Amino acid sequence: MDIYHVYCDLKPGVADLAFVESLDRYLGHLRDRDLIASWRTTRAKLGFGLRGMGDWHITIEVRDLAQLEAAFQTVASRRDPLEGFQFGVNSVAQNVVFALYREFPENPAATEHLGLLSLRGGQDKEAIAALESVVKSSPTPANRLALAQAYVRQKDFPHAEPLLAQLTSTDTKNFDLRMFYARILRDQRKVKE
Repeated sequence: MDIYHVYCDLKPGVADLAFVESLDRYLGHLRDRDLIASWRTTRAKLGFGLRGMGDWHITIEVRDLAQLEAAFQTVASRRDPLEGFQFGVNSVAQNVVFALYREFPENPAATEHLGLLSLRGGQDKEAIAALESVVKSSPTPANRLALAQAYVRQKDFPHAEPLLAQLTSTDTKNFDLRMFYARILRDQRKVKE
């Protein structure tokens, strides 16, 4: 997971809630198109921000640099409605500073643990982002099952099914796993008569 940081202040006279609404429209548009994984907006409390970095801190999480590059390319296209969303944010911010950090340690076990915690906490999209990267780099039956469960909770059955099919074919005696997969197939009416 890579984290793109934006620090800024608002121009004089700009309403803070209007800024946050514009930012949510802009970044929500990117997230809905899978160009970012998530974001968070924070504001310095009681003036205890980083000196010279502005009152506002926006963190934008991406799976990897390829996803960040795709987001940059899309924004650079300057097409509406994205251009309007971006203008709604950029036109009211000043003293903007950017930084790019990576998750540390960058190892599959730590990322898998983060994904499992997100899944347990009901943060399915964050869990999916973490677990997809782990399954891609270091697949195990446990992280494949966790990813399949996250997909199912998001009702993303086309992504869950291949994982469950693979798991049930290699662990033929796991009754709970086979029943979980069978319920998914049944609910989609994909059970053979």
